[in-house]
Amino acid sequence: MAKAKLYHTLTARIIHWTNAAFMGLLILTGLYIRDPLSLSFFANMDTARKLHFISMYFIISGTFLRIYYSCIDRDYREIFFRFRDFKQLPKVVKYYLFLSDSLPCKGRYNACQKVLYNGWVLLILFQAATGFMLYSTEILTKYSLLLGGPVIVRQTHFLMTWFFIITIIVHVYCAFLSGWDVVKSMFTGVRENSVQVRDHVSL
Repeated sequence: MAKAKLYHTLTARIIHWTNAAFMGLLILTGLYIRDPLSLSFFANMDTARKLHFISMYFIISGTFLRIYYSCIDRDYREIFFRFRDFKQLPKVVKYYLFLSDSLPCKGRYNACQKVLYNGWVLLILFQAATGFMLYSTEILTKYSLLLGGPVIVRQTHFLMTWFFIITIIVHVYCAFLSGWDVVKSMFTGVRENSVQVRDHVSL
């Protein structure tokens, strides 16, 4: 009989789904602000802007909360990308491209997960900075000029939005690719401790 193993604590799951919800709202409001005619989810621009900023503050807070919790839960030892993870990256990519049946993963997270999660932290902060530059152009003009000016900042902010959309889609795809047991663990926290083909902790 398979033995259930705790992979994600209740706190980690709450932070994950809260961040996911506000990230979705942040993306939708951002797309509406850029092109109101493309979406009809919001009553007006003022509502979209307020929800956009509320979501942004929740995402930033949630990001730092997850980092803080990783120190308490001690999973920072597994989640932070290390030099030795470079050797694992090609094998993990081959697994997700169906070129290999085994996923090299000695800990809770594989090399691709670490790249994605670590990268998201930095890019969320960068995205927030460009957002502030767009919102308060007079005060932050000198900083926006470092990136090429307000027009470049706006384009960068928009492209970063699509980067998040694409990586989220990849994240969900890899989760389902790895099996229902992996997907279910993000709700229940546990996985059956048994060896299964293509059943590993996913992106």
